[in-house]
Amino acid sequence: MRIERSPDRQYVAVSGELDIYAAPFLERAVLELEDARPLLLVIDLTGLSFIDSTGLSVLLAAAERARKQGRRLIVVRPPLPALRVFTLTRVDAGMECIDDPLDVTVQPDDRDPTRVTVLELWPGLDEPESAQRS
Repeated sequence: MRIERSPDRQYVAVSGELDIYAAPFLERAVLELEDARPLLLVIDLTGLSFIDSTGLSVLLAAAERARKQGRRLIVVRPPLPALRVFTLTRVDAGMECIDDPLDVTVQPDDRDPTRVTVLELWPGLDEPESAQRS
């Protein structure tokens, strides 16, 4: 995981599977980024191949914190089949979602769009050996 920060805007790109094993890593990364109190946090899921209810829970909790703290959270929708989970659960109705990371609208307060955080869940593996299911 590589994390870069700016005071006003954070961008997190997630790839791989966002499930019960990987969700805590995303949650920790998002909480760390939120500590900087950015005005805008973008979570890009275009590299996601799978998401379960635990991953959805992390996103919904981040959206709720953003609302309460007066910040913007934008989620870039994942491709199929992970998108089906978004559609079936209507989770995207509870947060600001877009289809393309280039469509992020920068408002005057969203000042530094240059920082990128890449969070690759289990690089080269679907999940870590210690968490592999039998």
